[in-house]
Amino acid sequence: KTQYHGKWYDLPLEPDKEAAFATADGAIRNFTLRLAGETPGGGHYGGYVYTYYSEHGGSYDPDRVEYTLTPDGPLLDGSTGQTIKAFDGSDALHDVPVGQYVVTARYLPTDGLAQPMLLAQSGEEYSPSTTILFREAVEHRNFADFSVSLVPKP
Repeated sequence: KTQYHGKWYDLPLEPDKEAAFATADGAIRNFTLRLAGETPGGGHYGGYVYTYYSEHGGSYDPDRVEYTLTPDGPLLDGSTGQTIKAFDGSDALHDVPVGQYVVTARYLPTDGLAQPMLLAQSGEEYSPSTTILFREAVEHRNFADFSVSLVPKP
């Protein structure tokens, strides 16, 4: 368990060995905190970023939306994060290192110029960017979410 931006996170640790051991003999295991990557049992250490598509500004192909996540300060383990650019055809970006990010999006239609998009979290007004902070939920482990929309035409 660790605290980040005033919230508590319960994180899985990666063991250096997975071999079974006899309880009479004991064993030594060293654990490493990982913010991303595949877990030994399947799954990922990183969090999920769920995107909800809004037709607030018109309809569009969600597979053509490019997201940019820029770290807003150090990540959960104190390290410096990297900017992530990703497309999300499945409604979620997977294995994102847990941290706080400023998110922007743009629509890249096959037949035109890139268009900036608007983002909003629950209860917010749409704007060109939003700042996300992961939170915990049993069914999602660590996740963040927001809605995305085209800019409405005047």
